[in-house]
Amino acid sequence: MTEESINLIFLTIYKQRSKASVFYLLKILVMKSGIYVIKNKANGKVYVGQSTQLNQRYSGHLRRIKKGTHHNEILQKSFYKYGFDNFEFSILEEVLEETLLNEREKYWIDFYGGINNDNVYNLKDPLLNEYSEYVRKKISQSNAGVNNPNYGNKWTDEMKEKFSKLKKGITLEERIGKEKSDFAKEKMRQSQTGRKHPEEVKEKIRQHNVGEKNPAYGMGDRQKGEKNPMFGKPAPNRKSILKFDKDGNFIKEYDYILQVKEDGYNSGNVWSALDGRLKTSGGFIWKYK
Repeated sequence: MTEESINLIFLTIYKQRSKASVFYLLKILVMKSGIYVIKNKANGKVYVGQSTQLNQRYSGHLRRIKKGTHHNEILQKSFYKYGFDNFEFSILEEVLEETLLNEREKYWIDFYGGINNDNVYNLKDPLLNEYSEYVRKKISQSNAGVNNPNYGNKWTDEMKEKFSKLKKGITLEERIGKEKSDFAKEKMRQSQTGRKHPEEVKEKIRQHNVGEKNPAYGMGDRQKGEKNPMFGKPAPNRKSILKFDKDGNFIKEYDYILQVKEDGYNSGNVWSALDGRLKTSGGFIWKYK
């Protein structure tokens, strides 16, 4: 904060002489709001946090760590392992607008590598409210097997149908919001990128869809000839083709490109002549009508 802005605040307070304005000044000059970092000097690992009282935040961390009640068990264990003297507290950024604290905290967490980086103590994304892989794995293990409240229970067909109807017609974005939806889609994309089924799985899928098990079994001719809904109908983007001699005299019109084969011309070369890649084909100039 500049000296000019501080003088302006003092002038405003002098004119108003209100408790609210005095409290606001104290908040700015003493109880600084912003983003801080606790750094492990032994290995460089960091914990990023936010506070509206930066001058008191570190002492609050130390107090809970000494009591063994800190919310971040990894950070607490690191203090015990490396010693309190191997950690340092510093302010990364002052943020006067409290509504921006989550956004700025996420920025700095991502700056150091994100919640799943081995160099970061943080276990939760402040914007998306997503937990790190470490936390998700721990929660999963704590609810596995007999620890799961639904262990041994089976969904009835009626219950499955009920939950299916509740979710039908509702997109992932509508259920959890666009930001979380995009994040989930990206995670799914990354998890499937480069993935290949082993041969035994491929064979299992093939056996499951072979012969009469295939939903398209016996339906190979279902759209042949007159059964095809497009039978006898011209394609909507079909263009007539005109043939000229090299002097530009019109010779013949074709309804579609494959008709030129009836006169012995190569349809691929004619196509190239129509697109301008060839000047002529078969000794003739070709143009769309």
